[in-house]
Amino acid sequence: MLTVGKYPHTPVGRDRPYTGIENLQPEMVRMIDNFMLWQGEK
Repeated sequence: MLTVGKYPHTPVGRDRPYTGIENLQPEMVRMIDNFMLWQGEK
């Protein structure tokens, strides 16, 4: 608890990751799609 008091948690990210990368591998695209489904994006 002392560490959390000194270094508080940051908010959870909600945006789509790796948006500026044009040549992502198919595995990474599937991982991002899975992550966004978990975040509530359809």
